[in-house]
Amino acid sequence: MQENGVLKSEQINKFWSCIKSRLSYRSVIPPMVGADGNIVVDYGEKAKICNSIFVSVFTEDDGKLVNMINPDHIRSPPLPVCDRLNVFEHIKALSAKFSSGPDSISQNFLVKLALELAEPLTRIYSLSIHSGIFPSNWKIAKVVPLHKKGIISVMENYRPISLLNVARKPLESIIRQYILTHLKQNSIIGECQHGFLPKHSTITQLISCLDDWTKIVDQNNTVDVIYLDIAKAFDSVSHTKLIQKMTAYGFNVKIISWVINYLLNRSQFVQVEDAVSENRPVSSGVVQGSLIGPVLFLIYINDIVNYVKTVSLKLYADDAKIYISCPRNEQNVKLKEDLKQIMSWADNVQLRIAVNKCLGGGGGGGGGGGGGGGG
Repeated sequence: MQENGVLKSEQINKFWSCIKSRLSYRSVIPPMVGADGNIVVDYGEKAKICNSIFVSVFTEDDGKLVNMINPDHIRSPPLPVCDRLNVFEHIKALSAKFSSGPDSISQNFLVKLALELAEPLTRIYSLSIHSGIFPSNWKIAKVVPLHKKGIISVMENYRPISLLNVARKPLESIIRQYILTHLKQNSIIGECQHGFLPKHSTITQLISCLDDWTKIVDQNNTVDVIYLDIAKAFDSVSHTKLIQKMTAYGFNVKIISWVINYLLNRSQFVQVEDAVSENRPVSSGVVQGSLIGPVLFLIYINDIVNYVKTVSLKLYADDAKIYISCPRNEQNVKLKEDLKQIMSWADNVQLRIAVNKCLGGGGGGGGGGGGGGGG
């Protein structure tokens, strides 16, 4: 029997493939309740409605300038080296996955033919960097809805998973290295940020907090903490304000031009089973599923530190916590004051604090709870 063979193989992938093949209902999205209360069964209609929901969170820039404090003595590194060997190494660094983007080309295809594809891709990447133009065919995202929580028949309970053309990955990896080099070389990203940076993680953030909180408790004080969540953070980034921040941080003009072109005129469609929706424009955000999206987001929220005057701040991407030592049985006004400053910063950069997901508290060990991810 197939089941016995799967159990004897002790391969987890075969086990889950067997389970999946036995499921009687394998639709990505079950029958759902539409906005009018009617049940939606047609895959094409589901894809259309999901896409409308996903694009509804995009932010239109309000035309206001962001308040920036420009760093001193910015040194911009030379443009990224884009030769055949460098591109070949970036291709080989990809994992041999079979999932594909809108063009149906898998990552495994790229890896297997790295030697043959390195030369033509080098020419494309080099031309892209020096001209500041990102290929338009790589600006289309295939979005697959994935249930995140709550009732599975409610469309708002699904998150968009973007699948992009894999041929753009080595180019994004090269640009990402350049951006990280610029940020590190000029000490732009503060020590409070632990997300999407080399040698940083949720673990390093938690250890840093634990160290601070332990010292406070040893002094017989309590820790007052507020956990903050930004609603739809990655989708809400204003492209105009992001470019203003990159300019203030002294990025090379050609890299800024490339990022502008990379972000503009993007579109997405939603696929449910074999049905797809129409293409809809992507007017804000930092391209979820991309390699440079996360580091662009770090640039966008980096100036939050300028609004925190007296309390401690720890970040993992958009998940933030602010805290301060407080004598027992006393309220700390400074925490509230800095919270107001952070709300002012959020309004300035057109991000929305999800108040219903934010928690706060105080206690011997730094009470409070954790908010969910905003991206």
